[in-house]
Amino acid sequence: MFASCAGGHPYVMFRAIADGLRMVGGAIATVITLPFRLVGRLFGGLSRSGRRA
Repeated sequence: MFASCAGGHPYVMFRAIADGLRMVGGAIATVITLPFRLVGRLFGGLSRSGRRA
């Protein structure tokens, strides 16, 4: 039914596609969450410095 890929197992191709999508999703998540993490770090630093004063 499915054409055999490199490993001889028909699902090797699907695993490779899933791994690629997982990598792309991780990169997108990093880019989207980066500004929020930077703002959180900025306000976290400000609140910590405010407590010391």
